Amino acid sequence: MNNLKQLIKESRDWATADRGSTLFSKVSNVLKNTFGLDAGMFIYRRQFVLQNADAKDKVYEPWGLDHSAAELTKMLNKSWITGKSYVIPDRWLSVNEISPVWQKLWTEQGIRYIGAWKLIIQSKCVGAIVVGRKTVPDETNDELMSLLATHVSLIGEMLVLRRIAEHESRHDELTQIYNRRGFISEIRKLSRRIDENFIIGILDINDFKGINDAYGHATGDSVLIEVAETLIQNIGSKGLYGRGGGDEFMFVLQSGQIEADHAASYATDWFKNKRFTVSVGCELWQPNKTDWEVSLQIADHRLYTRKQRER
Repeated sequence: MNNLKQLIKESRDWATADRGSTLFSKVSNVLKNTFGLDAGMFIYRRQFVLQNADAKDKVYEPWGLDHSAAELTKMLNKSWITGKSYVIPDRWLSVNEISPVWQKLWTEQGIRYIGAWKLIIQSKCVGAIVVGRKTVPDETNDELMSLLATHVSLIGEMLVLRRIAEHESRHDELTQIYNRRGFISEIRKLSRRIDENFIIGILDINDFKGINDAYGHATGDSVLIEVAETLIQNIGSKGLYGRGGGDEFMFVLQSGQIEADHAASYATDWFKNKRFTVSVGCELWQPNKTDWEVSLQIADHRLYTRKQRER
């Protein structure tokens, strides 16, 4: 009963975790200090991953095993603890019942019993809480571990839903690059780098309405996606880009990449041989001298002037 009261008290703080690793750190303290478990770790496959991000099973917050999380993750990728991926018993086992590779690891630390409980997020098993004891576990400990795993799963699901909501609020649904809100949030971070100079650019697609009218909105959407992909290919991690709305896109380059006077022509060349054309306006932005909003307004005015001249 004392352990249950302590679990309830300690778990009130878990919901303040902003990511899975922070949550696991908080829970591991309870497992070590309240439950008195001799060793353990968390296995988790990230549920919210961006394009090209790692979504493999990883080990987090190990203790009492004399190995780092990275070392244990390598072992996990070669052999699951129970011998089969995601076969998680939700109970205690003798150390002799697990994979020989892991059996050796645990017995070297004097661990005789291994317990593993599923972590369930959005009705899917995404990992496990794995713990070890040197002495025989009792039924109360078993029930508390089941309760703890359920509680951690619920908070984990809340974290995933929060991350999804945050991502969707900052990214354009169609192109999956930053929307105006996300772009502004990121450019404000760049404004702290007062020792650097940047090029702020704004572009739009020439006669985008005509494309929609002539070929349909599906074609128009594919053109917007192509613009976003072109920005990704040519700017990548060296700068910033986003969709402002409609057929308007914004970007930021480090000024060392191109002279400010030639920036608009430089960006326009990214779209050579496309099935559409774009107009671009650019302006030098020096965070220690000019507010980014002023530079963006100047770039927008230059875009308008260029479009008027090209008509």
